[in-house]
Amino acid sequence: MFHSSKLVDMGMWFIKKWKKSLCLKQLGMSDSGRANQTFLYGLSQIPCFSMFKHILLLSSFQDKYVPFESARIEVRPKVIQDVGKGQVYQEMANSLLEGCQADLHRLDVGFVMAKKGINSMIGRTAHIYFLENQALYRVLIFRYTQFFI
Repeated sequence: MFHSSKLVDMGMWFIKKWKKSLCLKQLGMSDSGRANQTFLYGLSQIPCFSMFKHILLLSSFQDKYVPFESARIEVRPKVIQDVGKGQVYQEMANSLLEGCQADLHRLDVGFVMAKKGINSMIGRTAHIYFLENQALYRVLIFRYTQFFI
């Protein structure tokens, strides 16, 4: 995939080989020899966004586990030019957003990280903050109350 951290790519490769995790293979789109036959590609073809009134996509440049554009369902020019998977990623993004009548918002989040360490360096801290940061949840709920009613 198109991560901004070679260290994360290397770590993911090692974990997939060592643990033989189907979930990680699916998330990395390496569960099939052809990108358009992967589990994630199949999911992207289901018109699920039509079921929502509001969609809020959160992304952070500090999160090196999930590519910034992927979290926002966007495809950057460098990816489109990729001969191997560029067209597939474009198809996935287009399919996800096709027919979407929802109020779509893309928010970029920047975290203040108190501790500097290996987790911050490899982008793990920001990734975990999306899951565990209650202050972020409160801000989202108060700012976008209409999304949660």
